[in-house]
Amino acid sequence: MILSTLLLVLIPAQEPSDALQRAFLADEVEVRHDAARTLAIGDERSEAWLLREVRKGTEERQRALLLAAALMGTPETFAELEHAARKGRKPDPMRAFALLLYGSLHPDACNDVERDWERGASEFERSCFLAGLLSRPQRMLVEPLPSFIRKRKEEGPLAFLRLAEALVSSGFPDGEAASDVAASLILSVDPSREALDLAAGLWRGEYPPLWKASRRHGPPRTLEKLRSQTLVGDRIGAALSLYEVASSDRQVLFEHFAPRAIGEAESRWLWGAAGDLELELPNPKEGETLRACHVVGLLRLYRQDRNRGMQSAKRYLNLGRRAFEKGGTLEQRWPAVLLLALGGESQDLASLQQAFADAEPVWTFRFAPVWKFAQRRLGSASLADHWLDLWTRDLGSGWQGYMDREGPRWVGYLLAGGTIAAELEDRLSERYEKLESVSRDYAIDHLAYRDLVGYLLGGDYRWME
Repeated sequence: MILSTLLLVLIPAQEPSDALQRAFLADEVEVRHDAARTLAIGDERSEAWLLREVRKGTEERQRALLLAAALMGTPETFAELEHAARKGRKPDPMRAFALLLYGSLHPDACNDVERDWERGASEFERSCFLAGLLSRPQRMLVEPLPSFIRKRKEEGPLAFLRLAEALVSSGFPDGEAASDVAASLILSVDPSREALDLAAGLWRGEYPPLWKASRRHGPPRTLEKLRSQTLVGDRIGAALSLYEVASSDRQVLFEHFAPRAIGEAESRWLWGAAGDLELELPNPKEGETLRACHVVGLLRLYRQDRNRGMQSAKRYLNLGRRAFEKGGTLEQRWPAVLLLALGGESQDLASLQQAFADAEPVWTFRFAPVWKFAQRRLGSASLADHWLDLWTRDLGSGWQGYMDREGPRWVGYLLAGGTIAAELEDRLSERYEKLESVSRDYAIDHLAYRDLVGYLLGGDYRWME
């Protein structure tokens, strides 16, 4: 309610622009889904337009508008999502997409287990629903849903159930199917879990090389072996080995990897891990520019140790100011914004306030808690920790950033692996047929798979929200 009130204050009432409305007709799924995210932060007029239009036009347009409805999250738009996910006798591509959204975003998903389980008319539709529930896996474990899943003995739903059990228990899936091994490889980067101990050679099968390169070993690899690794291609997963090695080796390994981590993803994994583990972050070099990974490391260090995190942040503030003053959208300057907010210095507050006033609505909405944080008015330490976790997770920090990136990829292989939509997506283009365990309802060229893949890999879906 507070967020909705704030949103109405920040965003003037208006229907979507002509350009935004045209975006829902685009061929590119990324354009349609970006339009859905933009519309989702609209006000009551945007909502009224959405509710008028959501069942009109091509199926691609309807799916994008349904995504907007699910993300908008009002009682009326959730009712529209529930209607799209209603029970049917025959498989329907709109229902399959709606069930994925319903499972992951609707607050009432699994409040009535029997009703929701019966919404799916096929293994594929039931799998879409369960894939959505992985964002809140504890809901999948409420009886009688596990009994329903086991009674049908369908391979896809059973794989999702075993993963949900592992997510909730901080363990690994209890099975030896390819999907279980693949999920275990991804989960193994979580330092709260035991090091992965698979049967000899089991993990060496045909799985994405990144998942094998990233797995946390037990016993840990030696510092000498890890320093021989090059952070290129799928071997970028070695950046996560900071969580694996002995505490006495972590600082040395971080200092070895830091100048060699070139790509954005592995840099954020590495620096996020360094902050999590309270390592010493290096001073910025002369002429260096601010990178998102620097901010990730500083925020994670501040999350663990307020004093050390602030001391380290102050050394980067000039980089943050230069990055901020270059201009651009608030999105482009977001790491600099977070760093200046962390610093909280009076000379930066006026700049942040102006950025707040000038931002696009979606970023104005996101900026509100950052502005309070900069003013040290966010409230309790636990609330600050919550926002720090959220901001760094959204930036792809450490092991959590890796799981948020690769978990949806695992789901993408199960639901859409081998389809034309997967072939067109870099992260799914290499086939692993043993992961294609869900029986499909449609030919591999059906356009519905494009929306499924677009949602899974677009950043709105992740395990354990």
